[in-house]
Amino acid sequence: MWFVAIVGASGIIAQVVLVRELLVSFHGNELTIGIQFGAWMLLEALAVFAAGRFVDRHKEKYSLLLAAQLVFVFGFPASIVGVRVFKPLLGFMPGQGLGLGAVIASSLAVFALAATSHAALFGIACSIFCPAGDAQTGGIGRVYSWETIGTVAGGLFSALVLTTAGEPLMVAVCVGLVNLLATMFLLRRVNSLARFGLVCAAGVLSLAAITANVPAIGKASLNREFAPLEILEYRNSVYANIVLAQHGDQKTLFYNGAPLLTFPHPDIGSFEEFGIIPLAFHPGPRKVLVLENGMGGLIQQVLKNPVERVDYLELDAQVQEVLKGYPDSSVAEVRSDPRLRVIYQDSRTYLAKARESYDVILIGLTHTSDLVSNRLFTEEFFLQAAGRLADNGIIAFRFPSSRTYLSPALERLGKSITGAASRALQYSRVIPGENAIVLVSNAPYIRTLSPADVSRRIRERGITVAVLVPSYISFLLDKGRQDWYLRQTGTMPAFANRDARPVAVFETFLLWNRQMQTIFYKVLDGLLRMAVFFIVVCILSAAAFVHVFQTARPRNSKNIALDYGILTTGFGGMLLELLCVFGFQVKFGYLYLAVGILIAVFMTGVGCASLAVARSRYLAGLSAQAFLCVEAAFIVFGLAAGVSGFLSRIPASAVGFFVFALILFFCGACIGAEFGLAAHLRAGKSLPAKASAALYAADLAGGCLAGLLGSLVLVPLLGFAGCALSLAGLKVTSFAAVWRAFVPPLKIRQNN
Repeated sequence: MWFVAIVGASGIIAQVVLVRELLVSFHGNELTIGIQFGAWMLLEALAVFAAGRFVDRHKEKYSLLLAAQLVFVFGFPASIVGVRVFKPLLGFMPGQGLGLGAVIASSLAVFALAATSHAALFGIACSIFCPAGDAQTGGIGRVYSWETIGTVAGGLFSALVLTTAGEPLMVAVCVGLVNLLATMFLLRRVNSLARFGLVCAAGVLSLAAITANVPAIGKASLNREFAPLEILEYRNSVYANIVLAQHGDQKTLFYNGAPLLTFPHPDIGSFEEFGIIPLAFHPGPRKVLVLENGMGGLIQQVLKNPVERVDYLELDAQVQEVLKGYPDSSVAEVRSDPRLRVIYQDSRTYLAKARESYDVILIGLTHTSDLVSNRLFTEEFFLQAAGRLADNGIIAFRFPSSRTYLSPALERLGKSITGAASRALQYSRVIPGENAIVLVSNAPYIRTLSPADVSRRIRERGITVAVLVPSYISFLLDKGRQDWYLRQTGTMPAFANRDARPVAVFETFLLWNRQMQTIFYKVLDGLLRMAVFFIVVCILSAAAFVHVFQTARPRNSKNIALDYGILTTGFGGMLLELLCVFGFQVKFGYLYLAVGILIAVFMTGVGCASLAVARSRYLAGLSAQAFLCVEAAFIVFGLAAGVSGFLSRIPASAVGFFVFALILFFCGACIGAEFGLAAHLRAGKSLPAKASAALYAADLAGGCLAGLLGSLVLVPLLGFAGCALSLAGLKVTSFAAVWRAFVPPLKIRQNN
């Protein structure tokens, strides 16, 4: 069984590494994690289902094991190279976003080799280590438990070692070597298959030869990913992937694949607008707080003002470490100003603990393409920031917009963010532009201050400007342009952007799809308009389909109910996992580091429950009742979370971390328990690989659906509470199907 544990550890390491590599291509958008998990599970479901149909009939099972192992060993590093080269091969430039179709297709293509071979290894292992007579006595459950134990160990290793381990390609090669050595040790007991040891040895030698060139291959693939730019710096922090690249004398810093700042020739005009105009609206700004992305030029403009102190919050200290090595980045010049204080801390955490009051708070980010950025544009953030404002204080922020035409997606994006801000502060003023500037305050004068007053204050404060001449200020603050913007967005319905319903992230993703793929834009836009109706129809349709199928095939009613129960449990487990992953990112902001730990906790629950079921002697005649109890637990949890909304109120503290871990352990335990119970109930006289394949495929198919629907529709549009209620509704249908299939026979036994 130790071999199965190694397979589990290798699978989770491959998944974490490839997910992190893909996040760089997807600009760090965490909503795509659901798509990636869904793609991985879909491929594993197809592979394990195919293996279940084929393996038990094949006499040379060890040859199949070796073949699948070799595909995984060489497919894992090949997939890393594929992640890095697919965008330039498809004609995408560095930093260019992808539409939904490209995200799905690239996820499937990148995961194809690693996911299918890993799933096939599980099916083959079930056939080898679980004899046909052991299928109903917990053999499948034991294999599943050992695979889960390996997954837990691999998840912890990924979190503690791989985050800053350097070149991921070297990690993949090392994992491959461990797998080949394990396969050689396993095959040494099979005398008739000694020839396979030679094949394994050849594979080890081949990998060893490749290992000598791993750094060169890794560098070449990275240069290809960012071509035509030349890579100057590449590193992984606990928060993101950081790349500094150069074209000519212009340098660009990419943060999780998205351009963060450029130097030595930044966009002076936009920085002047945002670094000077908001302060000019304040009658006498003394203390200013800048949140994120200030070193590219924003802080230089803020320091032109006669302020007493500027506090700059940067989440990731590695960004400054990279910039320090390049004098033309102006970091040293800016940091030499005694008025500047740089604080390396999460903005939300700082605002929650700080006792300082600020005259102006500037949000340096201009997008909501990921949950970390979105945390600074939600209703909860604005309420928090408003508490740190002095009298007449102003909060200023920007978001993508237009001076000439606002598409429905741009209108909804702007209104979701401004709507969130208006719930914290009473007055607002929008300055339309390619990046609209919004000022919010409890001081009414921000609505009435004239362009002449702003120009006068800039002049009186002795601020040197390159762009903000009086005529341009009059253009920016023209009342007719502001009225036009308000008319465009006034009648557009939109949800306020919140931590537990990050609709602005969805709208940003929608904008990308509008630019890239019109078909997917129309689909996503339609889902936005009727999300609740869509979910209700899906749940009712699933219930009706299962009912009809059970009626049409009464002899298979039990198997149909079990497969549907496992499918919905896979869906529910993945949905709860996504809620915890997204919630953790919203509260803590360092998912890039913790994703391996979170998955390990989830899989610990799976392993503990499946192992307990496999070893229990008391469930032999009570498997159906226990299965129904687990179904009921899902329903109760979904209703409790949906009605109370506690998922959105988990604190950003050690207690909150424990709560997230507890929820992940719970949903993992439900999946593990149901899988083991279903193996007892479904196996019967079935061959082990076939029985395990049907259950494993149903589990993975449910997870695939949750990955796609959960990340794209349920979480951003229904919010955490709506997701929990949807889960409860779906599990009611599976509970009814299992009850219908198993309860009547149980009643007959009791009467006898």
